[in-house]
Amino acid sequence: MEKRVLAKPDVSVTVLGFGAMEIPKLSGSEATALLNKVLDSGINFIDTSPCYGTSEEMIGNGIPNRRNEYFLSSKCCCNTTGVGPGHIFDRATAMKNIDNSLKVMKTDHLDILQLHAPMPSDLPGGPKDDLVAALYDMKKAGKIRHASITFKNSGPGDPKYPAIYGYECLNAFMDWGVFDTMQTVYGGLVRYSELAIAKAAKKGIGIIIRGALKRYFPNYDELYDKAGLDALAGGEDRNSFLLRYALTGAGVSTVIVGTKDAAHLKANIDAAEKGVLPADVYKKAQEKLAAVGSTPQAV
Repeated sequence: MEKRVLAKPDVSVTVLGFGAMEIPKLSGSEATALLNKVLDSGINFIDTSPCYGTSEEMIGNGIPNRRNEYFLSSKCCCNTTGVGPGHIFDRATAMKNIDNSLKVMKTDHLDILQLHAPMPSDLPGGPKDDLVAALYDMKKAGKIRHASITFKNSGPGDPKYPAIYGYECLNAFMDWGVFDTMQTVYGGLVRYSELAIAKAAKKGIGIIIRGALKRYFPNYDELYDKAGLDALAGGEDRNSFLLRYALTGAGVSTVIVGTKDAAHLKANIDAAEKGVLPADVYKKAQEKLAAVGSTPQAV
């Protein structure tokens, strides 16, 4: 499977990453088996969060002896008490998260730690905000290797769902010069940030994509059909085609896809190993998607 640079100098990850949000739905032994399948397949990037139930614990219990085989990414500013807001954007919460993450995942460092979905207003100090400084204090202490950020998608009742927040945050944060990677929603039917992703990547920021296969809209399959992508895909499964579309996007470092199902994992791996779409197919797909309203916002 192809690898791309996510963060300099030496974080080169597989174009397909594994999102570990769903593994808490499995038993401990099932999660261990799936995580080992992930690594046995050659995938070398795993993304999790303290917000994902027992996901971090399952990683720590399932593959602690294989820590040198993958790059590990998690998040901070997660309120895991169950009381109050889901995220608290302050130093104390971030520090509590990182120390617990290291403990339960049985590792001495994370390769990437992401602020979990703040808006610019949540970091009023800008690039010198105390929360940004906290990330760099973690780097100095050797707890993390790269300071990063992820962007929210909100929920179906929000007019900015699912990709507008990501677009706004990409444009707001890409010039700060403090984040090594950024994670956002993107895919064939959610192309809003397509040009912003390419622009951020040109600034040296690694781009982590999620949601490439998620059916964000009730008419998702109807839009796919209306665009005529099945004919363009030449019989290729639509999830496979959309995953490859996302991988073909300019500036994309890796696409994380979560699953608790070994068959789905294999299907995603098979799609990623087919590589990017041919240039002519990609161009036609962009045209067909634009015709049904899936277009990138200008930057």
